[in-house]
Amino acid sequence: MEESPFEKYQHKTVILYVEPLLDSYNKIYVSALTFNTIPEGPISKMVKLYNNPSLSPFQTFSNNITNLNGCTYILLKYPNSNISNSKNWMTADDIPTVFSFLQANEYKIDLSLTKLMNHSQVNLGGISDTKITGNRRMVCLFSFPTAI
Repeated sequence: MEESPFEKYQHKTVILYVEPLLDSYNKIYVSALTFNTIPEGPISKMVKLYNNPSLSPFQTFSNNITNLNGCTYILLKYPNSNISNSKNWMTADDIPTVFSFLQANEYKIDLSLTKLMNHSQVNLGGISDTKITGNRRMVCLFSFPTAI
């Protein structure tokens, strides 16, 4: 089977979201910073796969859910920190710090694509194959400069 010409670009551009997640440990909802995939580069050390519980007992995943089955790539404050405790999660309040980290580590925050997607009719937040909350909001698109 022939390889798709898009294959080498898969997961190069990453979407940063603000997403409401239930912290079962502290029994609170938190506006956590999440990604659509694990980013390349130094920030990847602070990203873990979080098995987020449903926000409602009426939420169930349908048969067409991808292999993440309700899991989320969440940004942590420290590498190897306890993912169960939301005190270790980066939140909406940390967005300026995350932007500073991305810029200091040579990530490219794509302002024009972010603006284009925020003003288009294509919703990169909300409900998707792996997210059923509908409250996820895109913050920005970014990439790490690697050779293709």
